[in-house]
Amino acid sequence: MKSAVQAGVILGLLVLVWTLLHGWTGWYKDEGMSWTFWMVIPFEVILLVWMLKNTRKQGFAYGKQVTAGIVMSLVAGAVIFVGSYAIMTLVFPTYFKDIADMSARVLTAKGMAPEQVQAAMAAQAPMMAPLPSACMSFLGTVVTGLVVSLIAAVLIRHKPAAAA
Repeated sequence: MKSAVQAGVILGLLVLVWTLLHGWTGWYKDEGMSWTFWMVIPFEVILLVWMLKNTRKQGFAYGKQVTAGIVMSLVAGAVIFVGSYAIMTLVFPTYFKDIADMSARVLTAKGMAPEQVQAAMAAQAPMMAPLPSACMSFLGTVVTGLVVSLIAAVLIRHKPAAAA
């Protein structure tokens, strides 16, 4: 499981660097670039597949492969939770205000009435804080890792040689 823990730390740090890049460039508040944050999903899939290929060499069958994927995701999720909370509170304290301002601009540009924009913003408000956002980052990382592990481990697992 050492490779799963290492891959989890690498993924967590990679996501945090990507988050910082988004903050420093201002992409998170640019409606044309904010979508690029979701590149963290391919990062996770690629790293997970790489890790599963390594654990296959160690003789991991399906169940151990899935467990390794979950361990990787839990470790990454923990790193991401702590790091994203710190980034949103210490490094970019106006993060959620900036996101709300961008969202309001986009909704207004789509022709929504001010009342509709206010209703949409009110619906988003509970998640527009560091703790709920960090929790969702953790949950998203773990669920993505579980689903990808369940599928990828079917294809990437140690298959004992059949006795002749």
